[in-house]
Amino acid sequence: MQSFNLAMKKPAWVSSVLETKAVAAKGVDGRHGPNYFRGDCIHTAFGDLSPWFFVDLLGQYTIHNVTIYNRGDCCVCKVRSFNLALKKPAWMSRSEEIPANGVAANGVDGSHDPDYFRGDCSHTKIGDMSPWFVVDLLGQYTIHNVTIYNRGDCCGYRLHDFVIEVYIRNPSRCPSAAFSLCKNYTGTFGSFENVVCDAPVFGRFVRLWKPRVINESDVLNFCELEVYGVKTDCQRFRFPMTSATRLVSTAIISSTALSRVSCVQQCMLSGACVGVNYNSGTRECQLLLRPEPRDTVSIDPNWVYYGNDMC
Repeated sequence: MQSFNLAMKKPAWVSSVLETKAVAAKGVDGRHGPNYFRGDCIHTAFGDLSPWFFVDLLGQYTIHNVTIYNRGDCCVCKVRSFNLALKKPAWMSRSEEIPANGVAANGVDGSHDPDYFRGDCSHTKIGDMSPWFVVDLLGQYTIHNVTIYNRGDCCGYRLHDFVIEVYIRNPSRCPSAAFSLCKNYTGTFGSFENVVCDAPVFGRFVRLWKPRVINESDVLNFCELEVYGVKTDCQRFRFPMTSATRLVSTAIISSTALSRVSCVQQCMLSGACVGVNYNSGTRECQLLLRPEPRDTVSIDPNWVYYGNDMC
């Protein structure tokens, strides 16, 4: 089934127009430029108290999702909507013993190839009676839908009766972490489907869990998982503190900070940081960019950790 941008260069109109360079056609011209003054955006007139935008798709379609690129040069918090899971850290239950062509990373590599034997699918271990898959989005987002591409060479029936959960804290390092339910999917999954959350959910970690298996061979396997949602630049969230602890990760940026607060501020201002380690003795500030499942934890009274990868 082919999926593409149905609105591209189709007839469009708005309730009012501020000036000629802000006409409705700018909203469906295929350009993602965020600068209004370069003619990239639409703009209704000041005083329009009920503004709207329409596009005619010139056909009848089943619509799954709408991607919007907001103005970025001023005036609003910029909204981004794209596949948040692409090439992000991912891991599975009992995944350390499975062949390389079934690793978790295959489930977020961007390939929709449905053939497991070409190395494009993820596959939990046979005998795992409560299989799950987790992807770390490396940021906190409001999530609206999850698109899944099933295995197609065989065994697609294995993807059934699963739950999509969204966590703020890492569920693998924090077994008691609370979750928000995106969807409780019942029945057997098809070749691919856009699964819309029952309501928008907020978090960083997305877990696909199959709580009921039929037998030992009823593994969790699929070929791609895509997560769609938005993150605004003005969104605020806090980092919980874990004392006497350091997350030992290779993807860090080290600097000096006069206090814990200034270290956390460096992280939030960087736009690419999901936690920090801070040493109050040396004043070393480590910005954590991409924690991985294999990262270890060091117990050290001189360090303190801020983030959602540990309890």
